[in-house]
Amino acid sequence: MPSEVIRRWDYDPAAACLTVTFTNGRRYRYDAVPADVAAEIRVAFAKGVVFNRRIRGRYEATRLPDVAGATAAVAASSDQAARNR
Repeated sequence: MPSEVIRRWDYDPAAACLTVTFTNGRRYRYDAVPADVAAEIRVAFAKGVVFNRRIRGRYEATRLPDVAGATAAVAASSDQAARNR
């Protein structure tokens, strides 16, 4: 099942670096993430739950440039939802 929070994640075992792209287009790099912790996301049904419990706030995070177009798509979707209310 796709995550409602995490769009994509990539793990570089040589650098122990996890890059997470969220559905809102924001991207972060988490440093010094052990391979076994990164593997938990790979196999998790609820990737966002694993991320919040095992990664967020536990590893140093660096914000990366947002994914182009993702923020605009989220804003357009929010605008449409507001009009439908």
